[in-house]
Parts: sequence; C-alpha cells; structure tokens
Amino acid sequence: MSNFQKNLKVLASKFTQKQIADSTGFSQSSINNYLSKSSEPSIQFLIALKNAYGICIDDFLFAELEEENNVNYDR
Repeated sequence: MSNFQKNLKVLASKFTQKQIADSTGFSQSSINNYLSKSSEPSIQFLIALKNAYGICIDDFLFAELEEENNVNYDR
C-alpha cells in the first residue's frame, strides 16, 4: 500500500468519501478508486486535496502520516 493510499485512508476515517468528493470536486467513485488503488490520483486531485484540506502534497505522497499525531484535517 502506497503512502498516498494510507494517507487517503486516514483522511477517509475523518470524512466520508462523499465529503471528500464534494470538497475536492471529484466524484465519489474516483475517491473509492484511489482508496482501492484501482487508479492513481491526478495532479489536479492532489491540488484539490491541498486546497480543501491544507495538506502538504509532498508529505501526503511520501510520508506515512499517522492519524493521531501528524494529521490535522479540520475543516
């Protein structure tokens, strides 16, 4: 499992897939495909995550963020 997928699962534990879809402008099925690794995220999706949740794209892709310690996706 990639860091992106793990970190998206952390985000999905705080928000529903529908909430993530609504806040990023991507479909719920796209979010599900990213979670199941059926497809890879586009740069547009990563930018939408950054804008919606204030994430650092580098950290989201390359660091393993922990739910309690490093992630603060308050919206």
